[in-house]
Amino acid sequence: MEQPTEQGVKKNLRGKGGFGDNPQNRNNGGRVPNPMKAHILKRFNEMTDKQKDSFIKSIDAYKQITLAEGNPRQDNEHTGAGGKDLIPETLTTEDKQALLSLLGK
Repeated sequence: MEQPTEQGVKKNLRGKGGFGDNPQNRNNGGRVPNPMKAHILKRFNEMTDKQKDSFIKSIDAYKQITLAEGNPRQDNEHTGAGGKDLIPETLTTEDKQALLSLLGK
């Protein structure tokens, strides 16, 4: 029986919980013993500074930044005020020409 506490949090008096209510969310096999990401991380950690410098020089500058800082956000909003599209689907010829001139095309 669950009873609310003073803060509104329910106590689990029957001891049930975990994945009993949602067994589809359970991972019976557990974590993969040596996933590729862990293998590469281990290999990189075992490199000397000279080997790391050589590796960094072999990849382009953009990839160096994403390795250091992570990928840029992808959840940018592409709508203007009131939820309207920034560029409407139907543009007049004059609007299209103005837009292309702004883009330098």
